[in-house]
Amino acid sequence: RFNLTGFYVKYKDLQRELNVRIEVNGQPNQVTRFVNAASATVKGIELETVARLTEQFTLRGALGYQDGKYSTYTVEPGLGGEPGSGYDLSTAPLLRTPKWTASADATFEQPIGDSYKIVLNGNVNYTSSNLFSQSITTPAGNAYLNARTLFNASITFAEKDDAYYLRVVGRNLGDMRYRTANQNVGGLWLNSQYGPPRYFGAE
Repeated sequence: RFNLTGFYVKYKDLQRELNVRIEVNGQPNQVTRFVNAASATVKGIELETVARLTEQFTLRGALGYQDGKYSTYTVEPGLGGEPGSGYDLSTAPLLRTPKWTASADATFEQPIGDSYKIVLNGNVNYTSSNLFSQSITTPAGNAYLNARTLFNASITFAEKDDAYYLRVVGRNLGDMRYRTANQNVGGLWLNSQYGPPRYFGAE
């Protein structure tokens, strides 16, 4: 089965989050401002597919592409004490809009007698690099999330109706170190949050 979807979206008075440098008691600092300052267009396609190769074996996949660009992006002078933006803000990518996303999933389900089953699953998910927070003063202050590819797997022993199950899971099997949030704080340091490392557990 294949599903192909296209989309085209225009935004007006788009709310943006800006990191603005300020001084506090003569020391450099930063404040985060939210402004309705932009208009933008986002267009793209999404493909989803499911293939049941046998009664036990199923493959699933998804691929997404989106292209987002600002039409206008204007910050009034005086915001946070700044004389307006230090560069053309519309030249930056849209916040948190990765161009590419992709996933693949394989599941093998084997009955055991009349009442139980064992299910093997493996999946991989990819997200391309994208801008997480934008500086008002210089493009060098823009903070990005790096591209990431995560591998996961599980083995499940369950009743046929899934009323009870025991599952052993492994997540981020490649032990990839990746950011889930990233912000340049006044050009002084990066405030980042990271996703969980390799993990094994039971459910």
